Amino acid sequence: MKLLDKLKKYLLRPLVHSYFFIGFCSSALYWATKVQLDQAFHINKDVLFIFFSTILIYIFNRLFANIDPVNSAKDFFMLVLQKNDNRITRTYIISLLAIIIYLCFYLQTSILQLFVFAGIISFAYMLPILKINKNRGGLRTLGLLKINLVAFVWSIVTVSVVALETNIDLLSKRHLVLFFERYIFIFVLTIPFDIRDKFIDKSRGMNTIPVVLGIGNTKLVNYSMLLLWLIFTVMQHGLLNIYTLVIFHIIIIIAALTYFTKEQRGDLYYLLIIDGMMIYYSICLFLVRLC
Repeated sequence: MKLLDKLKKYLLRPLVHSYFFIGFCSSALYWATKVQLDQAFHINKDVLFIFFSTILIYIFNRLFANIDPVNSAKDFFMLVLQKNDNRITRTYIISLLAIIIYLCFYLQTSILQLFVFAGIISFAYMLPILKINKNRGGLRTLGLLKINLVAFVWSIVTVSVVALETNIDLLSKRHLVLFFERYIFIFVLTIPFDIRDKFIDKSRGMNTIPVVLGIGNTKLVNYSMLLLWLIFTVMQHGLLNIYTLVIFHIIIIIAALTYFTKEQRGDLYYLLIIDGMMIYYSICLFLVRLC
């Protein structure tokens, strides 16, 4: 037991709270799309950009998430600076920015434009650009839009970028099918986080799915989305196809994780196990390719 506690304290929690793990998750989904498009996958400038920019976005999300509703954008940024007066954090952010700016010079123009588009949505999600009930907040204050924005941005970064790399039209069926599958995948992984944040979101007046429907009905929504994913997969690949069987077992795992999701669960349940499904999903697709 002591060994497990030390593992959590000195390895697992630093890994997830430094956001390196979520960076690995986004990179894994990028490679998963490579596998689905029958492309060779390796470490290139695009995947490095995805890795470091994911870390940066999640750091900013953490910095901004702790700020209570304010009346003006100026008040918001003053609170951010006051609550995050940490030299290590600032050095971390500056280092990440330097790496990301360097990588920008090596990206294709069309791919860079897609990253910029995803970045604008990501920052609009966090920054106080909206005024609701005399307080300012980001797009995530529109609770029902929150989860869809997350799924949309992740799908752009991990699917559309790969499509552009391989000269696949973003309006082609091949791209749209993968985009829709990834959208559902991210959606069903995000629902447990909304359940975890129900109390906080409700206190801030954010009408997320769990706040509006309750936890039980929210889980039913997730089960319905998982069923939709399964039906869509069967329609695309057939009932007894190995890809369908792999997706089916992933759906069962996510359904179980949804069932056991509670507001009181520890951080590693969400940040390691649920987020870790992205890496597990990618490994499974790689094994399917070997078959």
